[in-house]
Amino acid sequence: MDIEVKYLDNSHVQIQAEPNIVYELRDYFSFQPAGYQYQKKYKFGQWNGYIYLMDYNGKLPYGLWHLIKRFADSREYSVWVDPKIAETNDITRESFDQWVEKLDIYSGEKQIKPHWYQSDTVHHAIVNRRGVLNLPTSAGKSLIQCLLSRWFLEQYESKVLIIVPTTTLVDQMINDFVDYRLFPRNAIHGIRGGTAKDSDALIYVSTWQSAVKQPPEWFQQFGCLMVDECHLATGLSITSIINSLTNCVYKFGLSGSLKDGKANTMQYVGAFGHIYKPVDTHQLMKEGQVTNLKINTIFLRYNDADVKKAKGMDYPTEIGLITTHARRNAWIAKLALKLAREKQENIFIMFRLKKHGKWLYDALSKVYDNVVFIDGDTETDVRNEMKKIAENTKGLIIVGSSGVLSTGVSIKNLHHIFFAHPSKSGVTVRQAIGRVLRLHESKSIATLWDIVDNLATESRTKAAKNKYSSLNYCMKHALERISIYNAEKFDYVIKNIDLEPKK
Repeated sequence: MDIEVKYLDNSHVQIQAEPNIVYELRDYFSFQPAGYQYQKKYKFGQWNGYIYLMDYNGKLPYGLWHLIKRFADSREYSVWVDPKIAETNDITRESFDQWVEKLDIYSGEKQIKPHWYQSDTVHHAIVNRRGVLNLPTSAGKSLIQCLLSRWFLEQYESKVLIIVPTTTLVDQMINDFVDYRLFPRNAIHGIRGGTAKDSDALIYVSTWQSAVKQPPEWFQQFGCLMVDECHLATGLSITSIINSLTNCVYKFGLSGSLKDGKANTMQYVGAFGHIYKPVDTHQLMKEGQVTNLKINTIFLRYNDADVKKAKGMDYPTEIGLITTHARRNAWIAKLALKLAREKQENIFIMFRLKKHGKWLYDALSKVYDNVVFIDGDTETDVRNEMKKIAENTKGLIIVGSSGVLSTGVSIKNLHHIFFAHPSKSGVTVRQAIGRVLRLHESKSIATLWDIVDNLATESRTKAAKNKYSSLNYCMKHALERISIYNAEKFDYVIKNIDLEPKK
């Protein structure tokens, strides 16, 4: 046998083969992360730019074991896989459905049943024990995690660890679990900076920042791991958490916006297993599970002087120009005020730079009372209070950072979102859109206002093939967002507006 894949623990498999094959596999399971060429170690020749997922001794992340067969087939190597590695649960769909039917699940005062894609996901996860559960934002991932926790704790005398990216989401996850009424409040222990790390609770919900500080033996109490928003889980800290869970058989990552590229995919799969995607946002809209979305892509055309000034600018300088542009910011504020005052609808204006967000907040709060500001420095208790206010208020304008909006914060009573800062990140775009799609009795449609800063240089002749001879960064990023809208089958319109009316 050329290659043997043996069970090592629940985080790794052990590859045994001739040294030359091990070296081939090490190269096969390697990648160059985005931006590697800009890192100092690479520039100074101290690093070749590659990250290797398998070490020289043949130790490989558990979730990648199935790719060994693909590698072996392509090179005509024979391969043997330890039967323990591929073990699955034999729970039939019929018996699973019977189990779900007996549960009394609530949302508020209303009794509910899981949607088909939630049941499909939970059954798939139970059978396979591992996986990346890729569902759109607003698909009810917290219910999926609650059901998985309930099933696991009925089967095993062990504990569940749920990792979330922020302290706000610790509280949100716990509150969701209690709201479903599948667990009492004292069964769930929230961990954040300054709280006790041990409890009699069966479920621990922790930020990764708190969990990573724990000693290896602390992780041995858990038999099931779920990492919410796992698209953020590609750093060394979260990897060390996953690797410490050597006794943990059940490992799941959940996300609605996985990062593209081989590097990210290999890390996701290595940590958790195969990617499973049962439904997309377009289908959820068709079935009425999320609010219908309308995207207004507004191309703001700047005057000739600004266009000339912007030509050849680097990205940071261009961002500085648009975020401090008085007419541009006033246009955004005016539109938000109109929607809030006349329609009494709630709005989230998304910024990235704090100085920009403060300008927008100050300008709005001078003429309108119902405005709040939230960013990474806002305390968790204050964020939770703002969330409660938003759910019970009309005509509220939230000026908030993209980081706050893109990490799972749920506000159902949200009608409009403004992209006041340009972004080309598919993760940021999908996460932000997902926040406005949650169903609420006050809305039949959610609206995204995608602000595009048109500082492109026009071609000199009308007969030119392209209208613009060169595009500025914000225009380029807008085209990437539009490609996401097309891929997701979102309904969008393009409108061209002169920022400074022509005389």
